[in-house]
Amino acid sequence: MIRPACLPRGFANVMDEISNPETSAPGGPALAEPPQVPSELWMDALNAEPFNELLERAEKIGVRINPEKTRHHIVFDLLRAYASLGAKLYADGVIEFSQQATVSCAGHGSISAPSRRT
Repeated sequence: MIRPACLPRGFANVMDEISNPETSAPGGPALAEPPQVPSELWMDALNAEPFNELLERAEKIGVRINPEKTRHHIVFDLLRAYASLGAKLYADGVIEFSQQATVSCAGHGSISAPSRRT
């Protein structure tokens, strides 16, 4: 069952757990098991996966996918979720730094994948 996007991450829907006896513990609702997360993950591995496998990964770790998002947004959301769950992320590419100062930060950087550079 898909939960509304307004619920905070990790917020358990108690009614789902009470109504499902397989996941309920005696005396109260069961706590959800943390998702299986790889210890390390390469960004290229996610970029190479078929779209349906990206959606399956998102479902397993509880990432909500907006139908308007592009493949790149979904990969970024997955990487962000894996990082927050403790996975080490790796990528090949060139780091480009911008020296433009903004109100919120002194600059920013990005990684350009070698396959995107010609």
